[in-house]
Amino acid sequence: MQARSIRFVKKLEGNVDDYVAEAINFIQKNVGPEEKVICALSGGVDSSVVAGLFTRAIGKRLHLIHIDTGFMRSINGKYESEIIKERFKDVENFEVVNKREMFYDRIFGIKDAEEKRKAFRKTYEDVINEKIEEIGASLATQGTIRPDIEETEGNIKSQNNVDTIFNVNRLVEPIAGLYKPDVRIVAKKLGLETYMRQPFPGPGLSVRTVGEIDAEKLKNERVANDITERFIENYFMSLYGKECLFEPVKGNRIPFQYFAGTFDSDMDIVPEVKKYLEKMGLKNVFPFVLRNKTTGVKEVKEEDEKIRRERIYSHPILLRGCLDSVMLKKLGEKIPENFEYSRVFYEVFDRPDNLIGDYLVAIRAVDSEDALYAQPLSIPLSQLTSLGEKIIKKTDVGIVAYDITPKPPATIEYE
Repeated sequence: MQARSIRFVKKLEGNVDDYVAEAINFIQKNVGPEEKVICALSGGVDSSVVAGLFTRAIGKRLHLIHIDTGFMRSINGKYESEIIKERFKDVENFEVVNKREMFYDRIFGIKDAEEKRKAFRKTYEDVINEKIEEIGASLATQGTIRPDIEETEGNIKSQNNVDTIFNVNRLVEPIAGLYKPDVRIVAKKLGLETYMRQPFPGPGLSVRTVGEIDAEKLKNERVANDITERFIENYFMSLYGKECLFEPVKGNRIPFQYFAGTFDSDMDIVPEVKKYLEKMGLKNVFPFVLRNKTTGVKEVKEEDEKIRRERIYSHPILLRGCLDSVMLKKLGEKIPENFEYSRVFYEVFDRPDNLIGDYLVAIRAVDSEDALYAQPLSIPLSQLTSLGEKIIKKTDVGIVAYDITPKPPATIEYE
């Protein structure tokens, strides 16, 4: 059945203590004195804030469920579900549910990004509903925030925590009016160490392993993503003495997000884009179209001057050749404007033995204030080359590229 969704849509304006007090009051008004509540806990900042607010509001009647989907990332070589299990081991009513095989059976083999997300959401619902019956919960909650709702309602991409079908009376969502920076401010006020954690999608590496997934491709993605995250954090450490920066007033994390996406290596030259580049004087730059498709977003101006966003699902372009940072920024914006391609990648390293390799890895690293708009980080090409070399040494990847596309026209995640 479709649970009645009750969302606290208040924005974070003014005193954060007042917001926390109102959110707790909202929960207490919508949860009966004897009711049990189930909360899906990914371990990220959104679900951790929800868990923190509910714990303060109803105490031990909250049941925290972490689903090991098999698509969690690795951090310094350690699988994240194991890290979360250790972090919450002393929390009452916390449980890790291993459903890797269930998710693999339903998602491996799917090519289309939106179908993959829908399959993930249906599996997520089934697991939570199984636990609802076991616990005897009459309410559910999850870390739904404003961008999740906007992207789902705008048909950009469906989120696993929006329009979910849970077998409970009500679905109470206390941070549905917040954007990510606001959630970080609340998390810091609650004393949660996760307030600085970068975003990680609900479907995890299933949407970073682009196109059809199998065990080997997923394994390569997990390794490449781990190497990328550590490399970017070490790069920031060398510059600022910190793995990332935090702007406490606005709640911005710099960089906003950074990760690797794994693609199949199949590609073909694109004559029309080659001619476009030659007209710009770039005769020694070669564009290739990848077989896999990625999700993007197009802004359309309505008659009333309002901006509407539409989903794009198209192939990325890979550029090979010598380009400087100014030209890369220009091409990342102009190629999607002039052609039906969702993204532009720039090759930074390939296998020295000239073997194609099974996969291409794209590095995505962006700054953003609200996840609605984003710009690629300006990382020196020498650093990106070094990162590419590290990835190729540890994986079956043949090419490493840097994603130079802003949002829009690209989304931050690939699927």
